[in-house]
Amino acid sequence: MADDMPKLRDALRGRMRRARAPLLAALDVESIRAFEVGDNGKLPAIVARKQALRDVTRDPRIDAAKTPDQLAKIWPDILKRRTMSSKSLLWRLLMLKKIKRR
Repeated sequence: MADDMPKLRDALRGRMRRARAPLLAALDVESIRAFEVGDNGKLPAIVARKQALRDVTRDPRIDAAKTPDQLAKIWPDILKRRTMSSKSLLWRLLMLKKIKRR
């Protein structure tokens, strides 16, 4: 079982990366909107949230886990929020593009 742990850790990190991708994309849109309207007050919070999302794969609990059960209990709170599907995100981006053209 210990031989499988490196693969399981990599698999967990891969799931985390897939879960955070749409969240990072949504924050990119938020930061662009804030920049466009000159709302610099929002930017530090957006930057902090993006960094927190990038840091999820560096969670020390992942490497500290000795069993698959311990590893299965690790899922950062920041990823527990409902994630937007890539289709939904694409639709939102297309709608934003249409709105900007008007």
